[in-house]
Amino acid sequence: MGFLDNVTSAVNRRTAAAGRGADKIKLNARIGELNRPQQGLAAQLGASLYEAAANEKDGE
Repeated sequence: MGFLDNVTSAVNRRTAAAGRGADKIKLNARIGELNRPQQGLAAQLGASLYEAAANEKDGE
């Protein structure tokens, strides 16, 4: 029975590791989804600041 217990334990560890890997992939995808709007807003802010600085330099 010891051999079968060892095999069962090994399979359970592999299954748990695969589950953690899948969870990690899901979390990374979710983080990417949440970062997209922030990156877009940061790009808009940068463009606005650039435009404001260019207008100030031109004396407007």
